Amino acid sequence: MSAIGSRSGAPRHPTSRTSLGRARGQAVALLVCAALAFAAAEFWRPRQHLAEMRPRADLEQLFPKTFGDWVEDDRQPVQLVSPDVQALLDTLYSQVLSRVYVHRASGRRVMLSVAYGGDQSDAGRAHRPEVCYPAQGFDISGRRMA
Repeated sequence: MSAIGSRSGAPRHPTSRTSLGRARGQAVALLVCAALAFAAAEFWRPRQHLAEMRPRADLEQLFPKTFGDWVEDDRQPVQLVSPDVQALLDTLYSQVLSRVYVHRASGRRVMLSVAYGGDQSDAGRAHRPEVCYPAQGFDISGRRMA
């Protein structure tokens, strides 16, 4: 058998070993680069949330109790969700504010619900009002800027 022959007797290209070696080397280099990129990303990943580095904003203070002809209706507590859902919200969010405002002249009512969580990653799986409110038995009558 010649140096460039194969077991089947068919001639083999003399550079096939070098091509295979080069491809293997490129694959190893790519794997090493990927491992280094992963290690660098893990090393520089923030360990503390930005919200923990700043003074805590109080939702009660940020949202006024009155504005224009609207006043907060504080005669009855606002219970938007069932107790089991509330327990889940307490794990997702660091603050939740729920209020009902009443228009002085017309008596119309509007409900405000604001939730804030310091962890803004996908780990919190924040939910959207279009899904949450109907799941709790509320009807969304329309979407417009207030």
